[in-house]
Amino acid sequence: MRQMFPRPSGPYYRTSPQDKVPLSQKALYSAATVALIPGNQIIDRIALVVLNTSLAVSPTLVGVAMAIFRLWDAFTDPFMGTFSDNYRSRWGRRKPFIILGAVLCAVTFPLIWLISPSWSPMHIFLWFVGAGLAYYTALTVYSVPYWSIVAEMTPDTHERTRVIAFRAVIINIVTISMGWLMWFITLKQFDSMLQGTQWLSLITAALFLTFGLIPMLFVKEPFYTQASKQEKISLWGSLKDTLTNRIFLVLVGMMLLMTIGMQTVGTLGFYVSLYYVFHGDKTAAGLVAGYAGTAMMITSIVTIPIFTWLDRNYGKITALVICGVAFLFATLSQWFLVTPIHPYWQIISAALVGPAVTGVWIILPSMQTDVIDYDELQTGCRREGSYTAILGWIQKLGFALSVLLAGIILDVSGFDVKLEAAQTEDTLFKMRALFVFFPIATATGMLLLVRFYPLDERRCHAIREKLEARRGAIHAE
Repeated sequence: MRQMFPRPSGPYYRTSPQDKVPLSQKALYSAATVALIPGNQIIDRIALVVLNTSLAVSPTLVGVAMAIFRLWDAFTDPFMGTFSDNYRSRWGRRKPFIILGAVLCAVTFPLIWLISPSWSPMHIFLWFVGAGLAYYTALTVYSVPYWSIVAEMTPDTHERTRVIAFRAVIINIVTISMGWLMWFITLKQFDSMLQGTQWLSLITAALFLTFGLIPMLFVKEPFYTQASKQEKISLWGSLKDTLTNRIFLVLVGMMLLMTIGMQTVGTLGFYVSLYYVFHGDKTAAGLVAGYAGTAMMITSIVTIPIFTWLDRNYGKITALVICGVAFLFATLSQWFLVTPIHPYWQIISAALVGPAVTGVWIILPSMQTDVIDYDELQTGCRREGSYTAILGWIQKLGFALSVLLAGIILDVSGFDVKLEAAQTEDTLFKMRALFVFFPIATATGMLLLVRFYPLDERRCHAIREKLEARRGAIHAE
């Protein structure tokens, strides 16, 4: 590997003791994802299946609803990012909004699923959109400040990767339960998938009031003292500076391509499993989805130390390329492993995909923190919230586009929910082909963009030295 991926030229940097984030701070910060991951993923993972197969809402109409949420985020996320960047209080810039957002999320999330099966599909669609807009506003208040804090916990580029890796461990543990969502809402104890989802929403509300709220009261913001001295930035000025940062736009492109590819796999995957592998048996498909999700997260957790090692020894750019190539091969394997002849081979496929996906979501957010330092060098301002908001919106846009694309793919393929297990062979073939080869195309696009990202280890440390010469050193507390 050293011959294929040599270490970056120049000095090899090690994290100094004063730059290391204490384990307690890593744990407190990461604990909030126990609430945030269900809050982020439940709608993306099950809305299409529940609204389509249980309530007969058109897949395309569900995709339209998801697109509406992302358009709304396009306004609320940048506003929240700039507002939190400019906010000054005795509790910091971010924590007051995190506390408020946790409470609002707990109230609004269950409202989304207060749907009656007797309603018409259009009535259901309108309720879903209205309640969803209220929830996603609350989630913006919570999530934008939360994701912004990681760039403020330490100035060291490698320690930031370790904080994100620690967070990824908790995220993957929580995501194991996300793989069992379909199994949970199809339990025989529930009258319908809708009723199962309603109980799930109450559990999520309780998580926001505990894990989402309490740990964040004790997380520190080392950069707040320095950031509180800077001039406040207008929303439009912040957007202009953010969207004209060419390095950031490269990162945006990579994030969007990988989000669309990965999420489309998840959205179409259950349909392929349900109708191609299990011939319409929802309980069996939900059970295997749970096992597959568990296997994916276990292999992801086990391999997380590899990604931090790759970052430390070979740099983030090389680490991202390795993850991208691994994703290509793992996704291709699904053509052979997702088969009705051996239905449980899906678990092997998921175990192969998991590490590559996790690696991408460790390295890309860590690259974002380096872009924030580069921006401070150019503008003289710390704007973690603004960058987090834009990149977060891009990621959510990718989720929405993947659901919309999945809905369109299902309609174009000839999928008819009324046929249940009697889908045509042509429909099943089209679903399988796009399920496998569409994410391969997006991952290839991401790999082509990597060559335009210039912030390697050497340049990141040069940026830090210039910043500290200008405004003094800041260390983890």
